[in-house]
Amino acid sequence: MENPLKKNFDLTDVLAATLELDEQIKYEDLMMDIIAKHAHTNKSVLYRRWDSKYEIVAAAIQTQSDCLFSIFQQVIDTVLLEGTCENCLVISLLFS
Repeated sequence: MENPLKKNFDLTDVLAATLELDEQIKYEDLMMDIIAKHAHTNKSVLYRRWDSKYEIVAAAIQTQSDCLFSIFQQVIDTVLLEGTCENCLVISLLFS
């Protein structure tokens, strides 16, 4: 029978679990052991990489901002290449 707690962890799984929990419960109520349980690992594994819940939440949010930046960059590149009024409207809505 496989152990439900992973000794090693997948960084993507942990950060995704952190984001999911951050949306479900208040930050004040978010604890490393809750994150660990949700990510199917243990909190000692998390503490090897992050010193606090602030650091793990910040890392999780950073993954989202990196993704958004990539999307914005693609939209901006499209506007610069095509130069249409429709695309200019999209850019103005994104940054307003």
